[in-house]
Amino acid sequence: MSDLKVEKVSNEDSLKVTENEDGSFAIEWDPNDPRYSMFNDMSEEQLTEFIIQGLRERIEGFDDE
Repeated sequence: MSDLKVEKVSNEDSLKVTENEDGSFAIEWDPNDPRYSMFNDMSEEQLTEFIIQGLRERIEGFDDE
């Protein structure tokens, strides 16, 4: 029998994006949520660049349709 560890992921999404009164955004997540744990070691600058790059790729994808 295999010794694979299976982690149960909650159906509740721990990623929370909140718009602040000044128009900026706050992003929070459960650091133990395997869906978002890759963000745990990112700096604010790295996370911002990650989001901007993903949005750029998404927008470029719309242009290809």
